[in-house]
Amino acid sequence: MKKVIIFSFLFFILQSAFAQEIIFSTGISMHSLKKLKNFQNNYINNAVVTLKSTQSFPPFLQYSFLARMRVSENLKAGISVYQTSTAARSTYEDYSGKLEVDQSLRCIGTGIYTSYLINKTPKGKISVYANLGVDLSTLDLAINARVFDAVDNSKETFHATSLMAEIGIEYQHFFSKQFFLHINGGPHISQEKMLKSDSDHSEWEKVNWTGFKLMAGIGFNFTRN
Repeated sequence: MKKVIIFSFLFFILQSAFAQEIIFSTGISMHSLKKLKNFQNNYINNAVVTLKSTQSFPPFLQYSFLARMRVSENLKAGISVYQTSTAARSTYEDYSGKLEVDQSLRCIGTGIYTSYLINKTPKGKISVYANLGVDLSTLDLAINARVFDAVDNSKETFHATSLMAEIGIEYQHFFSKQFFLHINGGPHISQEKMLKSDSDHSEWEKVNWTGFKLMAGIGFNFTRN
């Protein structure tokens, strides 16, 4: 995983140095994360005490950065980097103490982003896009227990690396030749992978970021035309 991150970072820096467009976006990413949600429910149902789910991996904000260049009149290609996160919490509390099970899940992804122009107006462009790359998932598990004066806190981190693909529609509205609004959205398809512990390679549960995202942001054009 570290090799993937280092290679992606170096390639992204190289691409950014020659980019003709740079785009900063934010939006909502909606992922099912079905296996992790089911795992949380099973954990609650099989617990010795009556745990309550107060949060179960809700949709959260995603942030992205895209640097690309023109390959031909209608085709552009570049590198995208994005980040999103979500979490789950299960709790129990009575007169004797308290139990909290927190799962903090985040994803950093990078991909080769290509777009093809299908329609053009004086102020806007509509394109179809595809983004192929990897999702790098990290789950931080924290279990905090207190029984009267006795306290037991434990933490563990799990990682997974999976292939991903995105397809969708993007729209650019130009306020000037150098500054534009960028909107894109479509399905995100991710490979299901097992989260494994950093310490002993034990397994937690499978993560799958497949879902849908809608993003909006601002872009800067460094070409003269």
